[in-house]
Amino acid sequence: MRGGKGRPDKMAGCLSTGLAMPTSTPSPAGPSTEAERDARVVQDTVRWLERAVIGLNLCPFAKGVHGKGQIHYVVCAASSPAGVLHSLERSHDNALHCSLVGER
Repeated sequence: MRGGKGRPDKMAGCLSTGLAMPTSTPSPAGPSTEAERDARVVQDTVRWLERAVIGLNLCPFAKGVHGKGQIHYVVCAASSPAGVLHSLERSHDNALHCSLVGER
């Protein structure tokens, strides 16, 4: 995409993809199962991270951890703060369990 006066517009390319936001109703041509929708949300989020956060150098630490595969993505469909907290606690417990099992 081009910005004003023929210059490349970095933000236009990023914003045209949109943020990865789960919706209650998938588009007719979109993924149909919950797993497919979750995969699409993660895929869109990774694309946003690469194009906006890393591409625009908004966070100097993002490129390194992304390149090493150190980011864990979780899709949360909760609609309340309590639901988000519950999902975060569950994800944390799973990560803790996996790291403890891996140390044996």
